[in-house]
Amino acid sequence: MSRADFFGGVGVMVFAASVYLITLDMPRAPIGIGPGDYPRFIVTGLFVLGGILAVKSYVAGLKPLKGLYPPNALRYVAALTLITYAYIQFMPYLGFLYLTPIYLMAAFFLFGVKERFRALFISITCAGAIYGVFTSAFQVLLPKFSLF
Repeated sequence: MSRADFFGGVGVMVFAASVYLITLDMPRAPIGIGPGDYPRFIVTGLFVLGGILAVKSYVAGLKPLKGLYPPNALRYVAALTLITYAYIQFMPYLGFLYLTPIYLMAAFFLFGVKERFRALFISITCAGAIYGVFTSAFQVLLPKFSLF
């Protein structure tokens, strides 16, 4: 583990704590999940994961960053950032169900997954499962296709 992992974990913990504090002002729902409950649940998990990352990297020793990442790693991070930006921009037009499998496929190929059928199957299955859980269990409306 490296110093970046330690400081990244601490940064995730600070971010999670600040989002948690911001959501405390959101109204509570009389029944069901309120608008602040889901973000609080997610950032609690982020806080725990950030803590695990920080502790593991501290226990393993803070090594310098040189040699830990391949020279073209920044290019992949930049490409994924652009893909994510495009995903967010096209979401209102194409909707969650149509756009998410495309986004996941792009991420799979960016990270070197060679099996196209398996990546396509996982992308479609994950998008469908997430859509089903959010619309049924959490009763969160996700963007629908509205190009026309």
